[in-house]
Amino acid sequence: MKRNQIDTDLGAAIKEGIILNNMTQKQLAKALHISQQTLSCYIHNQRTPNIHDLVAISQILNLDIYVLLGLKKDIPDHLDHIIYKNIMKLDHKGKKMVYDYVERLLKYSCPH
Repeated sequence: MKRNQIDTDLGAAIKEGIILNNMTQKQLAKALHISQQTLSCYIHNQRTPNIHDLVAISQILNLDIYVLLGLKKDIPDHLDHIIYKNIMKLDHKGKKMVYDYVERLLKYSCPH
């Protein structure tokens, strides 16, 4: 894999991780103790994060570092974790709404 291919995958993975975690670039930059401009350079593949920032990005965004580097494409476990984490933030009524919605999805998506 060429260096620019890794950078392209990295920027896209960071952007996706921010979205999946309901974060803003500003929040991630603050958590990393870097400027928003530096983070933007990472996302737009104008700079490559150092190893310390890379590990921190992986931990903060709950991303497998291999996924972050574009070395592994399969991320269902990651998505499951994020979905679970977000559902746990809901009150009982919100959890019931999610449950009902999933039941309807299964009913119409997987007819028996």
